Amino acid sequence: YLTTRGAESMVEGSIDDVSARTRAVLNEEGIVLDESNVEKRGDKREFKGKKGDLDISVELERKADNTTRVEVSARENLAEWDKEYAQELLSKIIQKG
Repeated sequence: YLTTRGAESMVEGSIDDVSARTRAVLNEEGIVLDESNVEKRGDKREFKGKKGDLDISVELERKADNTTRVEVSARENLAEWDKEYAQELLSKIIQKG
């Protein structure tokens, strides 16, 4: 579903699997990662990167062994978000499964 900043969904797959799919999609889209964080012993992960003038952020959070919450945002500037592109990225992550 759409959020105030982008798109979010519960995705079938372990956090390791969804993390690998996320990296693959970001790479395919030409998004240059400039930051990635792992918290809570790997149960929460965040990827940040750039594509043109967009700041891309993908947050993953393990909800169960085979379910991961994925939130994608694509920020154009301080007040504007490209929700359509965020939704497109989320769809590609889901389809990789």
